[in-house]
Amino acid sequence: MGLTVEQLESIQADALADDVEIDEGRMRCWTESQARAYFESGGVAEPGGRIWALSDVHIDRPANRAWLQSIYDDSSYAADVVVLAGDVSDDPELLHECLAGLARAFARCVFVPGNHDLWLRKGSSAKDSAERMQEIFELCSELEVATRPCFAAGAVIAPILSWHHQSWDTEPPLTGWSGIAAPEHGVVDYYRCRWPEPLSQSDDSVAEYVDSLNDTRTAEGSFESEVAALRAAHPGAPLITLSHFVPRIELYPEKRFLFNPTLAKVVGSTPLCRRVEALKPNAHIFGHTHFGWDAVVNGIRYMQPCLGYPEERRIRLSTVATGDFPQGRNGSYPATPLLIWDGGARGERDGFPPPYPTGWCRFYSLYRRRPELTHMVPSYVAARLKRESGGEVGWGPGVEHAAWQLGPKSALEAERAGGVEPTPM
Repeated sequence: MGLTVEQLESIQADALADDVEIDEGRMRCWTESQARAYFESGGVAEPGGRIWALSDVHIDRPANRAWLQSIYDDSSYAADVVVLAGDVSDDPELLHECLAGLARAFARCVFVPGNHDLWLRKGSSAKDSAERMQEIFELCSELEVATRPCFAAGAVIAPILSWHHQSWDTEPPLTGWSGIAAPEHGVVDYYRCRWPEPLSQSDDSVAEYVDSLNDTRTAEGSFESEVAALRAAHPGAPLITLSHFVPRIELYPEKRFLFNPTLAKVVGSTPLCRRVEALKPNAHIFGHTHFGWDAVVNGIRYMQPCLGYPEERRIRLSTVATGDFPQGRNGSYPATPLLIWDGGARGERDGFPPPYPTGWCRFYSLYRRRPELTHMVPSYVAARLKRESGGEVGWGPGVEHAAWQLGPKSALEAERAGGVEPTPM
């Protein structure tokens, strides 16, 4: 049983800490010794808890909604924090349901919107996606869901707003293949999102506008100053940042490996990359691509904890999964997000878990990135395109394994149990 308000007030009085505020919702699951240490430190020594991560939960899908419902009803997360890296639903009622459920189940929920959350439905109360974003901020404020940098579970957590733009993709286009749709013709965001003039998704202006909100929404002068103030107030605490979109091109398969190569134009943000590089967090959580990921680039650990769509998990779980998430060790899909930090286990990795295996990260640990092979695509991509002069089918010199053959063991076992055998190269 947790601490009551009366017990917290008694500990506060014993510590002569009347100036330290009591937050019953956050403190109810602390032990007496944790509460005493907190009040005696003047509100500095907050106990470290566990931090879990989710992205792309898409609760429009009944299976995903049911999975999340099991989390809402699980009392074991009451002292923990969850970070949610966007793409819940374009339905305002479902978004409310998800955020309220997570805020109820966890001591703190930190959220950054994704593109699906900003799609406009028929009859939407918002005239454009900028206004819809403001509605989401107001909802989060009402539910006490954090959308600004905060200190929770012993860590500084900083959600970063971002939007995709085509110039982020700096790798060369495919050659020898036709039938690749332009982003404006093949990506839903271009007709389900509207932005106030003169903003346009065909250039960098929407990405720059959304990035600027990180600064205009703070009273500290800049987003980086707000984070720096939290870090100064909590020395030694790790910094965890999160976004929906992808900061770096190394965190996404080469376009020649994508069913729809044009998607490389609508996943990443250069302003986001600049902010992450400037902050140098211990870990950055992202989403959007529905590919499990856990890699270190320039000293920063990047993880994607995507739930994705049920049909994706059914046919390519080995590239959706990050470690045993979301399938579990035996394919039972337990209602457990991805653990990204445990303040109670600060040892060799300072509370962060060992690297999680993922299909694409294992692939790139074996085979270097070869974006210059613009003429060569695997057979599953070739089947969707028209071959022209110079086009070749293949993975590249020396490649002996497809990414889906290298996925986490539990994901491969769950696929086989479900009658799905890894497709040959």
